[in-house]
Amino acid sequence: MKRGTIKTIVYTSIFCVSSLFFASAKDINYSQLPAPIQKSVKGFINPNSIVKVIDSPESYRIEFGKKNYIEYFKSQSVWRKVYIPSGIPAKLLNTLPQPVLSYIRKNYPKSKFIAMEFIDGESIYQLQMMDKVELMLTPQGELVTLEN
Repeated sequence: MKRGTIKTIVYTSIFCVSSLFFASAKDINYSQLPAPIQKSVKGFINPNSIVKVIDSPESYRIEFGKKNYIEYFKSQSVWRKVYIPSGIPAKLLNTLPQPVLSYIRKNYPKSKFIAMEFIDGESIYQLQMMDKVELMLTPQGELVTLEN
């Protein structure tokens, strides 16, 4: 096969797969979220500030305010990703495991965190600070990587 034909097949395949993923994601109402997720969301944000709730195959994404969101695992009813450009509130940051909290409080006491993600397959917490520094930590608070 010619190089151009192979590229066309690859790009078409990627487009089809991504279309299937996005086609399976749909907007829902906050009231359609499972009760444990609704309860968790109420602990962190005012449900009246919710702009959109997206139901995708593995998670729920709750968007609120400007560019803010919390994404929850469907299977565990716990957050998967959090992004709040103005800074993650302490009560949400405090949901991190204690060793992770201890590490960031000791090494970055005055830093504002704007994003955090739990990478489930690797059991890693990825945290991004306002100055774009990113940390990856194990649940035991051990540093895996630091990127500037």
